[in-house]
Amino acid sequence: MLSVVSMGVLIMGVMFMNYKFTNTMNDVSKETHLRLDYSDKEDAFLRALVHIVPERAQKAMMDGSGAGNSPVTDISWASIFESAIQQANAESSLTGIVASIKNDSQIIGNSGDTDNSFLTSIHGLTNAGLNNGKYVFVEPSSKVDTPQPVSYSNAALSPGHDLEAPVICLSKGYFDGNSFNQYTLTPYPNIQFGYSKPGELILAKHNWWAFAVDFASVDSDNTKLGSTTKHYMISLYEIPSQLPISADAFMKMGQHDNNSNWGENNINIEGRIFASEVRQAAAGTQVDGIATRRGGEISDMSDITGIDLAQMSREDFNNKNANIYSNEENFFPISRSSDSGKVNFIPINRGIDFFKYHGNYNNNGTSFSPTAWDDYSRGARQCSLTIEIVSTYPHQGSTSVDGICITATQLGGSQRSLYYLRPTHPLVGSQAHYRAWNFNDESFPIQPRTVSATKQGAIALDLSKLPTFLAAESFAPELNNTIHVTHRASDDNNFYVSEENFKFPPDDNDVALIIEGADDMTQHYSHGFALVSNLRTFFDSNLNFTSHADGTYPAVAIFSPEQRYGAEDVDVGIELRGRVSMISSDADKEIAPLDLKSASGEIFTSELEIDLKPMKRLDDLPPIHFINWLVVVSEI
Repeated sequence: MLSVVSMGVLIMGVMFMNYKFTNTMNDVSKETHLRLDYSDKEDAFLRALVHIVPERAQKAMMDGSGAGNSPVTDISWASIFESAIQQANAESSLTGIVASIKNDSQIIGNSGDTDNSFLTSIHGLTNAGLNNGKYVFVEPSSKVDTPQPVSYSNAALSPGHDLEAPVICLSKGYFDGNSFNQYTLTPYPNIQFGYSKPGELILAKHNWWAFAVDFASVDSDNTKLGSTTKHYMISLYEIPSQLPISADAFMKMGQHDNNSNWGENNINIEGRIFASEVRQAAAGTQVDGIATRRGGEISDMSDITGIDLAQMSREDFNNKNANIYSNEENFFPISRSSDSGKVNFIPINRGIDFFKYHGNYNNNGTSFSPTAWDDYSRGARQCSLTIEIVSTYPHQGSTSVDGICITATQLGGSQRSLYYLRPTHPLVGSQAHYRAWNFNDESFPIQPRTVSATKQGAIALDLSKLPTFLAAESFAPELNNTIHVTHRASDDNNFYVSEENFKFPPDDNDVALIIEGADDMTQHYSHGFALVSNLRTFFDSNLNFTSHADGTYPAVAIFSPEQRYGAEDVDVGIELRGRVSMISSDADKEIAPLDLKSASGEIFTSELEIDLKPMKRLDDLPPIHFINWLVVVSEI
């Protein structure tokens, strides 16, 4: 009898241990699945943020986005987070089924079924009351490691604006003593999108906002789950175009449009290149990496530095070069922005509007950001000196220019306009700013011309004579180093020119621009120079050929829909050093970025020497440039 009782006790003990072990394993399994569920919800939420934040940041630069210091509802941080939750809820369960099986002690296990009450558990979003729905975005505690904050050069702007909504503007940047810079050298983030190598210094402005999330806190009374709080940082890098070749377009790589190969010419590319999409048409030109938005066709991997035949796949390369001890990993050098899940790369491409000062311009001073979107994204709006063609006439089968308006910046920052018209114009002499244009005055920096190679009318701008003219007219030469050359497209002061002579893209019947006197830019433009024009632009002589004493050159940028080298009938060779950037509004049209044309329109394939390198110093950046946004969400 004793043995039977002992055996029963033993069996009950074993059963109890098994029961306890099973319960423990169930608890572990429950907690594991819950944490996985919260992790999935968190991941969906963060992926949504990288698309919503830049869209709302742009909206904050548009008219009507803010009145005073209070942003409209849909650009506020509260709205941004709520929208991210809504986007993450793309796969909700059937409402009727959920209602029939769910009670108060259960939580939904579908990552698509997150409810907005979780917003109150985002550290940094404090709910000031359900009646007004007011949320305030605050910075994390000093215990969280964050990057260098930006500074504000505009007294009307403060960190409080960034706590209300994401602010992108020209008055945020970095102070170096008494000097204010838009950008600084900052480490590239540890992501697989290879615009640069992780940890490598790039020219950028790093806007960031830090917050913490804890999805588990909403259900903590039921789950008894410990804290899952994580700190994150939303980064929006403003990255000026700085690679040897940048093209927000479908780029043809390795070959000119006339089917001659880059490798047959003296072409050197140091560093990485970027394009929305790439097709390698021919091999033979080495690059360090290719970054794209939509991918591409690469037929010969040997043209990419660091790839050998044994590392043809991304997985093989990344496994071989993984670095678990540092944030400076070496990822596969051919990449798309989608290769990293919480990354969004956005070239700011305004197409033809980049060259326009007027036309579709919107800025009535009601944007939340102190910088209007058009002023931020249009190169023409950033120029301090404007040369407008206001009068033309037909001459020997082409169009000649006989009237211009020069609007330049004075020492105090205000602008003044001067008109130079043909001597017989009725307005000449009627007021002080209507002047006779002496076409034979060789000291005047702007003169009408005819391009010999194409027989089209043009104006010639002599950059070596321009500073003397500006100083004589009480303008400030040092403030007028950004120039917009265009035509008067609307009736203003009784001046108007036909759009037929200023088409886009331009042709041989349109008025053109000739740049002269630009050989030595160190004398008057040592701190940088930029010119934006919607006209076909001819370089009649050397551009920025003379260096400083230390061997560096002034930062110079010319933006035009078409550039030609030389203005005479005889085509000359060309030597290009620097960078090439291109934009296109046609995503399917293939472009060849190194198709440099002679004055007659022929593509250079011989007597061509190109040496392209990335920017490495702040002084390499011209005052006007193309811009990209890189949005990254990372854990800190």
